[in-house]
Amino acid sequence: MAEKLEIYKCDLCGNITEVMHDGKGVMQ
Repeated sequence: MAEKLEIYKCDLCGNITEVMHDGKGVMQ
């Protein structure tokens, strides 16, 4: 589950994204 204001990096393309709100989904 993605936590609010966590930063993730895409392993495939290298893009970095910040989660702006809580969600029950999974970052893929």
